[in-house]
Amino acid sequence: MSICQLYAAFDMITMRELDVLAQLRSRHRRVRLLLLDDELITSVYGRPPIMPLAERMLLAQHLRGLDEVVVYDPGQPPGSQAGYVIAGDPVPMSWACQAIVPAAGMAVA
Repeated sequence: MSICQLYAAFDMITMRELDVLAQLRSRHRRVRLLLLDDELITSVYGRPPIMPLAERMLLAQHLRGLDEVVVYDPGQPPGSQAGYVIAGDPVPMSWACQAIVPAAGMAVA
């Protein structure tokens, strides 16, 4: 078991995100969320987030299964931790991450 990083927007948290967190927690000792900022969400998704970054940070900090929540900084090297994105989420092609698939019945965007 190791430390992993999940790159995600967490804009309007649903069962899909909670399922992904549970999966990552079962595989890794620590789970770190790198939360996309409003500008990056607008760039990647083609629309601004429904919830502003400050609210998404507060909500994510209260979720079970997360050890740390930080704002993703594209200027920081990714480190040696396993990196994940939620399958179906649009991400920049330069991200070297594994896609994690929500359990059956969870909607994939």
